[in-house]
Amino acid sequence: MQIYLPIADLPVNVFVILAMGLAVGFISGMFGIGGGFLMTPLLIFLGITPAVAVASVTGHIAASSMSGAISYWRRSAIDLALAFMLLAGGIIGTASGVWLFTTLRAVGQLDITIGISYVLLLSIVGALMVAESVRAIIRAQRGKPVELRRPGSHTWIHGLPFKLRFKRSRIYVSAIPVWGIGFSDGRKYTLEECRRLIEFLKHDPEAGGCTVMVGVPAHWRELNRDAISDPKLLEVLKLADVISPWTVGRYTSLGGAKDYAEKQLKPDLAWCRQQKIDYLPVVFPGFSWYNMYGEADNLIPRLGGQFLWSQFLGAKQAGASMVYVAMFDEVDEGTAIFKCANNVPVGEKSRFLTFDGLPSDYFLKMVGAGAKLIGREPLKAAMSKSPAFTSQSNGAALLNMP
Repeated sequence: MQIYLPIADLPVNVFVILAMGLAVGFISGMFGIGGGFLMTPLLIFLGITPAVAVASVTGHIAASSMSGAISYWRRSAIDLALAFMLLAGGIIGTASGVWLFTTLRAVGQLDITIGISYVLLLSIVGALMVAESVRAIIRAQRGKPVELRRPGSHTWIHGLPFKLRFKRSRIYVSAIPVWGIGFSDGRKYTLEECRRLIEFLKHDPEAGGCTVMVGVPAHWRELNRDAISDPKLLEVLKLADVISPWTVGRYTSLGGAKDYAEKQLKPDLAWCRQQKIDYLPVVFPGFSWYNMYGEADNLIPRLGGQFLWSQFLGAKQAGASMVYVAMFDEVDEGTAIFKCANNVPVGEKSRFLTFDGLPSDYFLKMVGAGAKLIGREPLKAAMSKSPAFTSQSNGAALLNMP
């Protein structure tokens, strides 16, 4: 079935055009590549002049881009900061391209320029892909491992100024934790050494560009109790990207956890937001130092999960957007959340806490509900999806916790 294109002055098969649009739209949505990159040379191969081909694909690009954007938006897969940066660059680039398009058309060199440009572009991309494939084949035949860029190493691009960190897409770098800055227990390193380490991880030409997360004492902002009193600590912490205070053992009851969230966590979070630093609070299910220091074997009781859940609630109400759970497998200090039996062997000098008859995966499921709570789900919606609350006798009490 033929259709006449008046501007292109060419009859084409309508099913071929529809098939091309379908194929290019599918590839664009699947791989996130621009449709014009594929559609324009295909139209040129059909005999449509380059000028008409370039102008005609704009509608297809807009339609496929919009449908793809809507689909990815529903999946919360779009990094808005990155998208707006790309949009800003795209607007400038498009305006420049239109100006060049108009200029070349005025002097009668548009078709030949577009044709040569596409030949060069596709040839270069194809040559690079072939070269990479050949190198991989040769290394495989010689029994050598495939060369991967060493984590932490960067090209010259990473040394350019005005770098931005896109949190959602996580393309800045992996987070590097530097734990133990500012504690008042006489650690054998100085704040100046900590400062140099952070600056090295962030700004070194080869190993820099890292997102640095620092582990600090619970009272780091107030510079008292478990933190040193040196005001330089806050200046060092301002260099970090994420601050995570260690709160295990700093409160021992439901009331203490609530007071900490209101009087400590919330002001900490406000300070970090003012400094444009991310904040990662720590929560824990309970605690025991019996196997380390011979103290009470249930120093901070779990209370059937109420103690841990109260901390999730406090972090949520304070405005935290993420939480670190301590610890996944720390059995010796009684903070483990991984599966544990309720009947455990007991030695003469060692005792291990159980989950007080609760299912072995109870705290894992509670942490899963806590992750939903800290995320976007409302309180009761997050809890109603977790068997930790719906199948236990204390579930109703947890649901009604303030």
